[in-house]
Amino acid sequence: MKKHLCFRSVLAMLLVFLLTCTALAETSLGNFKPVREYEGCFTDVDDSAWYAERVKQAYSYGLINGMTPDTFAPDGNLTVAECITL
Repeated sequence: MKKHLCFRSVLAMLLVFLLTCTALAETSLGNFKPVREYEGCFTDVDDSAWYAERVKQAYSYGLINGMTPDTFAPDGNLTVAECITL
């Protein structure tokens, strides 16, 4: 149980770091350019959610995809494979 909690904590910190990097992409990471436009693709990302803007930016920059074309699954579990991909 302790290993599982530690692993989830590390993955959560990684996700926060990656979302923070996407926030900085417009100003300090000038090598990133938007490659596609987010047009409300993910039906499970509410516009009022604290992470909604970061998901839109990360998607626009091509840094993430959803679980399916219309689902992001913000409350889902992150697999080891997804962590490595990120």
